[in-house]
Amino acid sequence: ELEQSTVVYGVMPNHAAAPFNNIIIRKAAAMALNREAITKAVSLGHATGATSTLPNALRFHTDEVSPPAYDPAAARALLEHEGAVGTDVTLMITPSAEQVATLLKAQWDAVGFRTTVELVDAGLWWSTLTESSYQVTVSWWYNETEDPDLAARWAVCGECGNRSYYTNYNNARVNELTEAALQETDEDARGKMYEEIQKISTEEMAQIPLYYSPFANAYASNLQ
Repeated sequence: ELEQSTVVYGVMPNHAAAPFNNIIIRKAAAMALNREAITKAVSLGHATGATSTLPNALRFHTDEVSPPAYDPAAARALLEHEGAVGTDVTLMITPSAEQVATLLKAQWDAVGFRTTVELVDAGLWWSTLTESSYQVTVSWWYNETEDPDLAARWAVCGECGNRSYYTNYNNARVNELTEAALQETDEDARGKMYEEIQKISTEEMAQIPLYYSPFANAYASNLQ
C-alpha cells in the first residue's frame, strides 16, 4: 500500500559555483524541466509532483508556492539574455539516478545547456557534495517527523550546520525564520513562518523540487 511520506526528490544546484550561483540560470534550468512528465516516468505514476522545497507530508506545508512552470521557449530566452547558451553543466549522479539524469540532460540540452552526466559511486558522491566541488546533482532526503524544523534546518538553512544540504544556499531571512519558528509557541504564527520559508526558498530555487515519493508498505492480513 502506498502511503504519504516525507521524502522529496529534487535537483540540487551548487549556489557557490557557476553557473547556478546566478538565479536567472537556475530559473532557466527549472523552466526547462517538465517535472510532471519526469515524475510520471520515474515513479510509474505513483509519486506526486513537488511544489515546495519542503515535503508535503510536513505540518505547515503550503500549496501556495511552486517552481517556475515548464516553458522551454522561455528558458531558452533567459539563457540568450544572459549570453549563456552553450553553458557547460556537469550533473553528478550515483547509479540510482541514471534514469532521471537522462531526462534532465535531454530537457536541459534542448534549451541550450550542454550537459555532461558524471556517474560516481556513493562514497565519492558524498565527499564531492560535502566539499562543494560540484555544479549540480540530484538527490532525495526525508524528515524523521512531521514537524518542519529539522527539514528546514537540513534543506534550506545556510547557517544550521550543513549549508542547506551542501548546496550553499544561504538566505538571511530564511535563516532567521528557521530559528524564530523553533521558539514560536503560537501555532498560527509558526505556520506563517514556515510558509514564508517555503515561499522564499522555492522562489529562489534553493533546490528545484521534482516529486514527493510515497512509502510502499506491505501488510499481512493473516497475522494474529
